[in-house]
Amino acid sequence: MKNVEIKSYRTYSVLMVADKEQMELFLEEVHPADILDAVHEYEGDPLELLRHLPEQFIASIIDEAEDEEKYELLTLFSKKKQMDIVDEMSSDELVDLLGAINETEQDSIIVNMDAEDAAEVRELLAYEPETAVESWRQSSCSEGPDVGWRHLGLPSKRSAGCGDFLLYICT
Repeated sequence: MKNVEIKSYRTYSVLMVADKEQMELFLEEVHPADILDAVHEYEGDPLELLRHLPEQFIASIIDEAEDEEKYELLTLFSKKKQMDIVDEMSSDELVDLLGAINETEQDSIIVNMDAEDAAEVRELLAYEPETAVESWRQSSCSEGPDVGWRHLGLPSKRSAGCGDFLLYICT
């Protein structure tokens, strides 16, 4: 138990008082789930631990959280910081977050996004979770087996050579 307390204390210390260089070194060796665990164990305001982290790392922490906790973590921050964090999230991470909250909360986030990203997110939210991948497969693969790979920014599956799990998406 003492080792856990020492690890938590070190994490708290770094998150609260580290300078930029120390923080960068620390973040290279820690996983976002470890920071989320520290937030859960911390008895103070979670913002004390999270406020100095880069937006991209906060987005990763939110992605690690349970669905019902994602929005709660995001709303710890100012509206501007929330949008900076949202900008760092992938579409699937953002849809996971938005799918766990009501429409009013969804709109409070989407309204501040640029038009193209907002349209993409609204389209993805329109699908049931089980059908979103199927919808993507149909729209991306209807023009031939390599279109889906190009949509992902990958070379043709004939020349890709790896990623066997993706070979089945567009065949």
